[in-house]
Amino acid sequence: MKKSTVIILLIVFLGSVLVVGIFGMKSIPYDNIVFMEEITPTSISVSDGETPDILQSEDGTYYVVLSKNKFEDGLKVNISWSTAPLDCTYKDLSVKIITDDINDIPCDPIPERVSQWRGALVFHEPRALRLRFSATDKSHGATMEILIMFSSQM
Repeated sequence: MKKSTVIILLIVFLGSVLVVGIFGMKSIPYDNIVFMEEITPTSISVSDGETPDILQSEDGTYYVVLSKNKFEDGLKVNISWSTAPLDCTYKDLSVKIITDDINDIPCDPIPERVSQWRGALVFHEPRALRLRFSATDKSHGATMEILIMFSSQM
C-alpha cells in the first residue's frame, strides 16, 4: 500500500473513534421487572401458644385447624408468608377476607395496606375465615387462599 493510503486509513480510523467516543450510542438501562409467581404461607402462630400445622388441600387451598376448646375472645392468629422468586420487583400484596356478608366477619378488619397489617388477625368468635392473598404487580398474578377453621375435636 502506498504511504498516502495508509495515512488516509489512519485518519479515518482515528476520526471514527473520536466521533463515536464523543457522540457515541446512548445506552439506556433496561429495568427488568420480575413478577411474583408464588405466595406460600410459612408459619402460623396463635396467641395461646399453639403452633398449628399448615395443610394443603387438593385444590391448592391452604388450611389451618385451631382448637375451639381453647378459644378466648381476642385470640390473635399471626400468619407469615413468603413470595417467590425472592428477587421479585414488587412485593406488595392485597389481602381480602372472602365472605358472603361483610358485616358477619369473626375478626377485626384488615387495613387496606398489607404493610401496615403484619399478618395478625384478632378473632372475637370461633368461626371459619377464608383469606385471599393476591400479588399487586400484575392482574391475574400470584394468589394464595388460606382457610382458618376451628374444631372442638382437638
